[in-house]
Amino acid sequence: MIRKITPIAFDSFGVRSMATFVETDDLRILIDPAASLAPIRYGFGPHLLERQRLDEAWEAIRQYAETADELEVKVATAAEFCGRKNEMLEALRKKLYTKYGEAEVKGKNVY
Repeated sequence: MIRKITPIAFDSFGVRSMATFVETDDLRILIDPAASLAPIRYGFGPHLLERQRLDEAWEAIRQYAETADELEVKVATAAEFCGRKNEMLEALRKKLYTKYGEAEVKGKNVY
């Protein structure tokens, strides 16, 4: 049974993401552990505050990844995840679920 659903990083939080932490009676799952920014909007690049928020989002995602039993990475988040792969893999020694199936995360070359 689901006990708690925690939104970690979402568009309304200042970054492009849908990172969510789900706790059940016997499992902790991190879904879509990635975040990014819009590269150009209305002719402007990301503001310094947006870049700061992105760093904060990644730190929160990393912390939740440390406590998660399993991760689920969708194709849409794979590019952002891979962009921070080395950083994230320090926190990961868990099962990783992708579109292509299950993979045990053991080293720095997941993909």
